[in-house]
Amino acid sequence: MSLPIRFLTGLTTGAGVGSNRARGTAEGRYAVEFDGIENMRASKISGLGEEHTPVRIPLGNSTRQEQVRGNTDADEFSFTLASGIHDTAIRQLWQWQRDYDAGIDASPRSGRVVVFDETGATPVETWELIDCVPRSIKGDDRTAEGTGGAMVTVMVKPYQVNLI
Repeated sequence: MSLPIRFLTGLTTGAGVGSNRARGTAEGRYAVEFDGIENMRASKISGLGEEHTPVRIPLGNSTRQEQVRGNTDADEFSFTLASGIHDTAIRQLWQWQRDYDAGIDASPRSGRVVVFDETGATPVETWELIDCVPRSIKGDDRTAEGTGGAMVTVMVKPYQVNLI
């Protein structure tokens, strides 16, 4: 018995509007790049966004307050990558962190995150991270009996995040 073409391509149950297949994205398909750092493929990303905090102004004896434009702050962005594959980039990220901490190079760097479709060939979204400063770089826990790859997690704080 052969299956219909629609079943094989994922155009039936489970591939409706809003599912990963219909949108064409899949986990682990992220390119991350920063000024002066070798391009990287991340296995996990987090923190693409901004949060606005409105200012509240009391109005006389009213129990309600008027809300007006306040401050916007970008979320901290973190990404995880395999250390064996991205050795050069990881060394550059460590150096950026050290130079920033020591005041040798305290200039922020801009970067970009590209989300690819499930084939890993076609860009679906591009995020711009403006004027980032390094926050942390950490090797994940490693054990002798583990079977997973050695991973490194990097966190930066952008001034602004844009979906372009």
